[in-house]
Amino acid sequence: MKHIYLLRHGKAVNPAGRLDHERELAPRGQRDSSYIGEWMAARDLLPDLVLVSSAARTQETFERWRAGAGWDGASETDDELYLASSYEICDRIAQLDNAVDRVLVIGHNPGLEMTVRELTDTAIVMKTATLACLTSELEAWSHAVGRGTCALVETHTPERS
Repeated sequence: MKHIYLLRHGKAVNPAGRLDHERELAPRGQRDSSYIGEWMAARDLLPDLVLVSSAARTQETFERWRAGAGWDGASETDDELYLASSYEICDRIAQLDNAVDRVLVIGHNPGLEMTVRELTDTAIVMKTATLACLTSELEAWSHAVGRGTCALVETHTPERS
């Protein structure tokens, strides 16, 4: 069984004059990213591999997530995941080594929401720091990322105060 975890980056700041790629997390985004790591660790949902967009806000989300989860596994930064479409996200996942059973992709909307829709035939809203947990009975990543090949097991968004 393959597990795909899709995590939208935490809430980011939008300072004037800063390029989108360089936006950093707001304090809420920092807290939420750590929380999602803790939440996943408590439920034994930790990945074998993390794929992270090269944007500053996704990199910071990953570092906060990693600390919250107490996780020290393999990760890859991928420039192609920055504002990637569902097709690009699925294509990247399809290339994974089949020895990997669980992957976490930290990226952006609308690509993540469209990936959930593509893989599960379910439309969801992914606010910042929302996690979508998908599974597929197919054992090869190249087969597990086709239209409707996954089940949406759950989503989780940190409570906003």
